[in-house]
This record gives sequence, C-alpha cells and structure tokens, in this order.
Amino acid sequence: MMVVCYSRTLEIPKPDFGSVKEEVEFMNYSLISCALLGLASLQARADLTVTTESTPAAPPSAEGHFLKGTWSVAALLIGALDIRGKTDRPAHDLGLASIQAGYNFTGLQGESTWYYGYWQIAGEVFGGAQFSPRRYVVGALPVLSYNFVVNDNWVPYIEGGAGVAFTDIGHPDLSTTFQFTEQGGVGFRYHLDANTWLRVGSRVLHISNGGIKEPNTGVTTANVILGLEWFY
Repeated sequence: MMVVCYSRTLEIPKPDFGSVKEEVEFMNYSLISCALLGLASLQARADLTVTTESTPAAPPSAEGHFLKGTWSVAALLIGALDIRGKTDRPAHDLGLASIQAGYNFTGLQGESTWYYGYWQIAGEVFGGAQFSPRRYVVGALPVLSYNFVVNDNWVPYIEGGAGVAFTDIGHPDLSTTFQFTEQGGVGFRYHLDANTWLRVGSRVLHISNGGIKEPNTGVTTANVILGLEWFY
C-alpha cells in the first residue's frame, strides 16, 4: 500500500481490513494526518521567516582591532597655539597635518582592571607652517601610546614621543634648521564603522635644538587634534 504525504512517499504494510468501510476510514485518517502535518510545517517556516526578517543585524564588532599584531593608519589635522606668552617676539601658531602608522605589540592586557587595554608603537611624520610670519615645519618621530579599552566604541589613550624636526622659524627663538621635537598628550578613539575610528586629542609640542647653538628659546605649542584612523 502507498500513502503520499507532503511530497514524500511512505511505504507501509497494508493492514488486514475486515471490511471496505474500515479501509475507507483508514484512508481518511491518513489523509487528515498528512494535511495537519503539512499545515504545521508551513506555519513553522512562516514563523522562522518572520523571526529572521525582524531581527536586526548585529553592529560590526571592533574586538579584532585590539588584537596583538593589528596595524592602523591615522590621518590627523592639528591646530597648534603658542603657549609661551611673550609679546616681544612672533607668536608661533602652527597649522599641521600628520600621518601615523601604528602597531599593537601586546594585545589586550589587564582584564577586569581599570587599565584594561593595549600598547601601541607608531611612526609619525608631520608637516605644516607657522601662520605669521610664514615659516615651514616638518618632522618625524616614534610615538608610544597606551590605549584604555572602555568598550568596543570608546578607547581613550595617552601618548608620548620624541624625534627630529626641520624648520626655518629662526631668530629670535631658534637658530638652526635642524631641531629636536618632543610631544605628549591624551585623546580618545570613537568607533564609527567596521574599520574606521574618529580620533580626537590634545598634545603639547616642543621644538628646540638641544643647545647645539644659541639662541635656543624653543617653540612650545598646545595642540588640538582631529582625524580618522583605520585598522587592518
């Protein structure tokens, strides 16, 4: 005996019916059972479709950006204001731009502590000009930072570095083209999308020649930083 149920064929032994009436009743019962199974299957598929369509996609996770061996590249705009406050010489207000390439060399550490985060070493090149009188400034330096992972979206950091710079600012505060530069600051990253972060921060930047030649008063500025950073 063959019974067709919801597009599948089931082979079952034909029972020994005592009469035609019993056989008809058995066939009716089989058809009703198949119909109920089909309706239940269709309802289950409909429920699954509604659940799938109504569940929003999870936002991209930034967890992979904190792993050891992760690289990042940042493009930063920097406004630098002279903080020496003297009126008998030019104000060394600067407009700068920089590119920074960083490498996470520790991965996450300090789990369940206030300093949960990672160390990053970066190389930075910067360039720009003094507004008045117009003078150029360029430089390069390594930057070491510690990044506090508050959550997947907010990562405050502290940083510091020292390197070399070249400028024609000259007298009365500088006397050589070759200079040394030091900087330190704080800031934060905010997760925008899968690989992109917003960078906001502040620094203190100092430029002088280390006593190679006088005068060497130096240039010291307070910097405001705004930019984007991409992780790979």
